[in-house]
Amino acid sequence: MPRILLSGFAPFGGCSHNPSQRIAKSLHGYNIGGVSVVGCVLPVVRHRSWRVLKEHIEKHQPMAVIALGQSQRAEILLERTAYNQDHYRIADNEGNQPRNEKVIAAAPESYPTTLPLNHMLTELQEAGRSVGFSDDAGRFVCNHLFFQMQHALQGRGVPSGFVHLPFAYASWVEKSVLTALHSVIQDSQAM
Repeated sequence: MPRILLSGFAPFGGCSHNPSQRIAKSLHGYNIGGVSVVGCVLPVVRHRSWRVLKEHIEKHQPMAVIALGQSQRAEILLERTAYNQDHYRIADNEGNQPRNEKVIAAAPESYPTTLPLNHMLTELQEAGRSVGFSDDAGRFVCNHLFFQMQHALQGRGVPSGFVHLPFAYASWVEKSVLTALHSVIQDSQAM
């Protein structure tokens, strides 16, 4: 059965929960039109987050990868660009706090998402969801993971990208993630 990989993050910064963690766990094993969702939770740790996600990519060989994170905004943010910069305003869960460092030394300054963001935005708006585009995933572990993922999957034909969720969990957020997954699956199957 084809698979789509959905990652979330553990709580960080003194918070007791992370909506991305909850959604990745709750949608694990969900079936969308014959495609199985593989959910995984990543540590909020600079290099370990990518190592864990990379292991899941290698193990499951997904048709697409969507990484989720939390933001302080009230809407879902579809991230367009990953940047080759780590500049953490707070320490990660192991105390790492790089300042103005490259994610990958010999890589480009940025990578675009390869998710069908316009299709995702349209479907989410038609479902009445609060959603928008973002050109900056921050320079914390979310962006670090996003950049590593885009770098590794370049040219492999696996759509991938990052979506920030509102911090306050609500059932509409989980339904929105399902809508986004459906959009990605539709686009992948049309190729």
